[in-house]
Amino acid sequence: MPNVSIIIAAYNNARFLRRAIDSALAQSHPACEVIVVNDGSTDRTAEIMGGYGDRIIAVHQSNMGGCAARNRGLQCASGEFVKFLDADDYLALDSIAVQCRHSSRDGIGPLIVHYQDAQWIDEAGDVIVTDMPQSGATGHNQDFANSVAWVVRHSPLTSCPLHRKVLLDSVGGFDVRVPRSQEQDLHIRLALTGVQFVQLPGVGYFYQQHHSEGRVSNDKTEATLGGMLEACRRHLVLARVKFGANLPSVLAEAFGERLWRLGRLATRAGLPDLGTECFLEAYSVSPSNKMVSGSGIYRAAVSTVGAINAEKVGMLFAKLRR
Repeated sequence: MPNVSIIIAAYNNARFLRRAIDSALAQSHPACEVIVVNDGSTDRTAEIMGGYGDRIIAVHQSNMGGCAARNRGLQCASGEFVKFLDADDYLALDSIAVQCRHSSRDGIGPLIVHYQDAQWIDEAGDVIVTDMPQSGATGHNQDFANSVAWVVRHSPLTSCPLHRKVLLDSVGGFDVRVPRSQEQDLHIRLALTGVQFVQLPGVGYFYQQHHSEGRVSNDKTEATLGGMLEACRRHLVLARVKFGANLPSVLAEAFGERLWRLGRLATRAGLPDLGTECFLEAYSVSPSNKMVSGSGIYRAAVSTVGAINAEKVGMLFAKLRR
């Protein structure tokens, strides 16, 4: 029976931390170690961790960010498989058992990573019905370019996959330079080494939405969005090493879409210069208009007045509707 390391990165999430730890300790898969990394929290995180005694491996460090905290946990991990869990989320009871059973079957290739989807919930634990797409069709059994493009478009969330530790080690774990969408960065780098993500049915964990101060997903500063652009540029360098200067069209379009979405996000955050940089980069990667995502009206506006002005008009209409 394979051992699994569950790594919980915690920073000032004391109000949710017990639930995350309890969900890890309650897993039906018997061979789990739970590693909790306190990333310099100033709330009751350390106190709560201490209450679990030797049932968890407690690690404390100065505040270095989520990527560094997960990597510290990875250094401590002894499991063949690794599950990352954020301190404000929690695992489904059979998450590890289901994914481990599939990942350790005879005939499963060493570059296969299984995952399940996330269920979005609010602070009260009630299910949120969103228009966010589920992870969609698996990238398994596609050719290399299509498999990588699938991850660029549909990267699973942080706690969805059950990773093989050897694969995480081979790419150096999380990149501490990436300020946001850190799991997407990791998954793209894994995909570019040949890893394929295979979706299993069911919910693997519960992804909580809340408005805590300093939450990474709420950060839309120039430094953060600029860091996301630099991460995308690094991915393009790696992709061109694998595929050559002229990327396969499916991959070029996927990266173009990602850059275009980032441009829209930057423009809406009041950063038109960064938005323009992203739009121009998108056109350089995928010269066709296929990467321009949005309604027909939006695409027509882009063709007529340009991307930046199209965003400004869209924001104006959104404000008037409110």
